[in-house]
Amino acid sequence: MIHHRVPTTEEIRAVARTAKIAITKMRPVAAIQFGSTLPKRAAGINRRSDVEFVVICRDDCYAEMVETSKRMIAQAAGNHVPLNIYIVPFSLARGHYHTIGYGLCQHLRRAEQADGLLKHIQSPLRYLNLTGTTARADLGNYLVHKLHIFGSRLLKPRVGADRLEWLQKIVEGPVHLTRKVLEYQGVEMPDDSRQFVIELAKQHRGCDIAQELSQAVAVDRRYNALLEAWYAASTMPLSDDDPARSRAPTEDEYAAMLNRIEDLALPVYQMFAKVAGWLDHHKT
Repeated sequence: MIHHRVPTTEEIRAVARTAKIAITKMRPVAAIQFGSTLPKRAAGINRRSDVEFVVICRDDCYAEMVETSKRMIAQAAGNHVPLNIYIVPFSLARGHYHTIGYGLCQHLRRAEQADGLLKHIQSPLRYLNLTGTTARADLGNYLVHKLHIFGSRLLKPRVGADRLEWLQKIVEGPVHLTRKVLEYQGVEMPDDSRQFVIELAKQHRGCDIAQELSQAVAVDRRYNALLEAWYAASTMPLSDDDPARSRAPTEDEYAAMLNRIEDLALPVYQMFAKVAGWLDHHKT
């Protein structure tokens, strides 16, 4: 039924541990792990979580760092775990043209508090030139990018792995957008987990997108539950006539779930457009 392998949460954690050790051995100038795979955020990890690092390296080590990271990413992909390593040469980090923006820096600050720093390695925030980065610019750039992506893809059917990547963007977009809106509003977020963002959105209604957020999150949770039910049933040593086998989702249920996520694309696009209109009229 499910034609792509989805890793277990323990396989994702194993990739995170291995990558952390390997990056430390490369002796970068600075490095940090961030996202839901941090040990202190165990409650937020699921089968679709990816492992993410930001690394600053010496300019003369950049090529070697890239090649080593490519091998690590390929190895993780062999276990069906997405591994993302954002490598920034030192000279670029100190200048104005790196791509570590305001929103990602907030992730890194919170990751520092969640034991994301690698042992004996300094934080990238110590070296990144953040002159001119603002929450408003970060939100505006994000909106431009997402409105372009969603606007173009709404008209183009997606299939296979490309479709799954598109569906991932649909269900994750509302939470990412809400987080950026809250950051722009100056809301303190000691925890940037999905559940924490959802709870904060209920309390802060400057740009009222709570309904759209709730709709997307509900569909995302049902999809996660379907994946867990399928893999739990498929890995149990049961005979075909065992009653427990009937708990596995059917092919039709899986297809219907993917179609339900795809149906969210237009409402999510309209959510982005709503926030863009609000930002245009919101005075700083």
